[in-house]
Formats: sequence, C-alpha cells, structure tokens
Amino acid sequence: MKWRHPMHYLFTYLIIKIRLALSNLERLSKLRPISLLQVSLAAILLTGLTGCTALTPSHRVVEQALSIQIGQVQAELGQQLKLSDQWSGFTISHLVVTEQSPLTIEGLPGYRLRGTYDYTLKSPKREITRQQNPFELYLQRQKENKTWRLARPVVSETNELAWVTQRLPFLDE
Repeated sequence: MKWRHPMHYLFTYLIIKIRLALSNLERLSKLRPISLLQVSLAAILLTGLTGCTALTPSHRVVEQALSIQIGQVQAELGQQLKLSDQWSGFTISHLVVTEQSPLTIEGLPGYRLRGTYDYTLKSPKREITRQQNPFELYLQRQKENKTWRLARPVVSETNELAWVTQRLPFLDE
C-alpha cells in the first residue's frame, strides 16, 4: 500500500462532497444556496493545501534516506565489531510511514518520520530477513525546495541539541 499524506484524504473527502452536491440538483434547491464567496473560499483552501503537501517527502525520498541511515549504522557496527565485509548488501521493502511531524531544523522546514520496514541482509551463503523494524528519521527541506537532507540530532559538548545533515542525492520526485 502506497503511503499517502493525511491531507490527501481531506482533499478526497472534499472532492466527494462537492461532486455529491453538484450531482444532486434536486436536493440543492432544498438546501441553503451556496454563495460565490463560499465556493471561492473552498477553491482557495484546496489550492493552498495542495501547495503545502508538495513540500512533504515522497516515499522514494524516505526510502533513500532510510537506506543511507541503515548503511551508515551497518558500517559503524562493522568497524566496531571488526567484521569482514562478508555481507554484500541489504534491501528495504514494505516501508510504511506511520507518523510524520513537521519541525524546524536549523531554520529550515523538516519532518520527523516514524514507521516500519522489512530488511533483508545478503551474504554469499545466506539471506537474513527481519520484518516490522521500527525506524525514526529526520529530513530537512532545502531553501530552493529541490533537495532533501538527512538530519541526525546530536548533543553538543554544552548539552545543546545540534544537527548533522547530509544531502540526499537528487531524485526526480
């Protein structure tokens, strides 16, 4: 199932309501007439909300950021445990975003994303699959609204929250 932004469901609901109202001309005559002002306000609201949702991360961006984050953690663990490079790679599947919260990261808009994914780790001899792994990642939108950055919160030496960001390779969204 493809993840959809919550605003998508609001748009769908509003469109269904408008279509029902317009298709039932008989019932419209019994209802309070809709003024031109109400129709204009509804159109402005729909246009404004549509513009906002275009700035949220797509499923591809989330998957790419999660792949980078997992790859970094895997590399760090491999170094700490002094493991050989016997694992050829991993794949992510069934990515589901369950929570998307807007926030500001270093003065730019961003999102905290939570959800689950399935993870398959491959080696020459076997394959290990783990399902329903929880994740949390932070994405920061850049000023020009063309690229995203993967952000990691870190605590500085003075116990203040700071962010380390990494540009994601450009994807056609």
